[in-house]
Amino acid sequence: MALQEKLHGKSEKNLDSHLSQLNDTAIRHYQNGQFESAYLIYEEILRIVPNNLMALKLMALLAFHLKKYDKSIELFSLALAIAPDSADTYNNRATAFHEIKKFKEALNDCDKAICLQPGYAEAFYNRGIVLKSLKNFNEAAKDFTQAIKYRSDYHSAYNNRGIIFFELGNLKAAIDDYNMAIALKANDQEFFNNRGIAFYELRQWEKALADFNAAISLKHNYGEAFNNRGNVFLELRRFKEALADYNKTISIWPDCSDAINNRGTVYQKLEKYEDALRDFNHALKLSPSSNKVLNNRGNTFKRLGRYEESILDYNKALSFDINQAEVINNRGLSREQLSQHTEAIADYDNAISIKPNYAEPYFNKSLQMLRLGNFAEGWPLYEWRWKIEQDIGKGHKTSKPRWQGERNANVFLWAEQGIGDEIMFASLISELEEQCSTLTVKCDKRLIPLFERSFSKKINFQFDQSKVSEDSYDFHIPIASLPSVLRPSLDNFKQAPRSYLRCDNKKAEELKEIISTDKTQTLIGISWNSSAKQPCAHHRNIDLYDLVKHLHAPDVKLVNLQYGDFVDEIAQLREDHGIEVIEVPDIDNHDDIDGLAALIMACDKVVSIDNATVHLAGALGAKTKILLPFNNNWQWGTSGSSSYWYDSVELYRQQSANDWKQVLEQLKSNIKT
Repeated sequence: MALQEKLHGKSEKNLDSHLSQLNDTAIRHYQNGQFESAYLIYEEILRIVPNNLMALKLMALLAFHLKKYDKSIELFSLALAIAPDSADTYNNRATAFHEIKKFKEALNDCDKAICLQPGYAEAFYNRGIVLKSLKNFNEAAKDFTQAIKYRSDYHSAYNNRGIIFFELGNLKAAIDDYNMAIALKANDQEFFNNRGIAFYELRQWEKALADFNAAISLKHNYGEAFNNRGNVFLELRRFKEALADYNKTISIWPDCSDAINNRGTVYQKLEKYEDALRDFNHALKLSPSSNKVLNNRGNTFKRLGRYEESILDYNKALSFDINQAEVINNRGLSREQLSQHTEAIADYDNAISIKPNYAEPYFNKSLQMLRLGNFAEGWPLYEWRWKIEQDIGKGHKTSKPRWQGERNANVFLWAEQGIGDEIMFASLISELEEQCSTLTVKCDKRLIPLFERSFSKKINFQFDQSKVSEDSYDFHIPIASLPSVLRPSLDNFKQAPRSYLRCDNKKAEELKEIISTDKTQTLIGISWNSSAKQPCAHHRNIDLYDLVKHLHAPDVKLVNLQYGDFVDEIAQLREDHGIEVIEVPDIDNHDDIDGLAALIMACDKVVSIDNATVHLAGALGAKTKILLPFNNNWQWGTSGSSSYWYDSVELYRQQSANDWKQVLEQLKSNIKT
């Protein structure tokens, strides 16, 4: 708030030389920042001349600066008793009332100041400040506008009106006001910081960074700006820089729960979950009722597989505010991981009712419905995948309509999601081709040799970076949307092909000879890791030794079907346990999918976690055992050992979260079957 009067050197005319000397000394102390000393001198002056108006007003100002707000109000009130028509005094008393949150009294004083002096810019400004504190944003904006009307260079009024516009969601107007404030006073770090926050909300990262940099250059220990800049770095996934800024904020402002929470979020992104938990725990000690921190800690527990604890955090966050759609959605995800399917669906429905345009719960509900075999409800909801921020696949921009089952049309089918999903949904390509005049399929480049061998020669396969002219097709459809047209119910899967890919048989035979010439040996191809990016995907993975110790036998040779760089892990297994996993150097399991297909078919059996390898094996008709976590992906259903996608795949399911022991023992017992 703006104090209108300033200390100055004029004394009452009737003061004697002693009082004049005291006043001069008080002024000197004030100018040197010695407010307490100046205050005591005015106490002395008022003992001598109790009703000295100027001394009362100046001492009241000093009391305000010393945060003695009750005393400041008392002194201003005494001054008003002497001079009841002083607009300045009413205005200044209002600032003191505001500091002790007596907003009604502050508003009354501002009103009186404006009544006495209708064009009083500072009084309009101060009333705007009070109204802002009361969250009466529309009326506050009007007062800041009046302040600017009567004082066109009022940079603080522009800044505060900008804050109001920001709160009202009018970011453009907010930025315009911050621009004016900066033009009028280019050395105020707060103005740059506020504009940076607005640019952040607009996701204009570079502009936000520039403003936070400017704020920090003006004030080197500006903790808020460091925290805000860290937020930008977090969004840009520049985690090292984000950590540095949060650490700087915390060094300046050790009890800043927001910065501590934000640093925890960075640790979470870096999968340093224990560090994240430490920060979230600390932040909650400082802000026990912070919904944001509780939600973040819940998310961390979820990533650690501590689902019950995550639900406790979500519940606590909801106890403070029951209408948090994001928290309810997150609780649904944890319930999902515990196979509490009905409860998870209820959470998704609740989140949707609170926030109807929130895409995540629609998509999450779709996966639950598909998991439960309710395709009629699941497939339409599955289309919400295009509206979530971390969209599942890259959309294809086209002006042509979506294919809905039209016969004898020219159709463009385009791939999405990961390569495992492309392989799984490719089971519908032949069904689609039967209904088309021409079919163009855009897919991962690595799949084209395999697809061209496996499907009709009439199909035109294009790799995913190529351009397909709109003139060549009448309709388009993303591959994961095909089931909504061709397989709307579980019954539609019964007649569908479940072994539809064909490897290079000659290559498969050659590989079999290379791996082992001993026909009595069983060749078991293994894969134990997924590179999927979903938050809980790492729970699919199995430790390599835990897997192979249940498969290793004198008459067994283990063959590496894992994609990615696991050379060191395989070497460590050999060194520590003397167990060999055969690697075929001529085949890159990641980039040479056609070669990997031949390698799979060279094996007698495949054992894999849920990843692209298992989809490839299933589509080839290879005898495959898949090891599933407690809450498996939707395509494997909720129970049973068979798959409606692949005939040759046998399912082994965890009976409790994160417990592979029973699964691996069952695998060991059945590996020869």
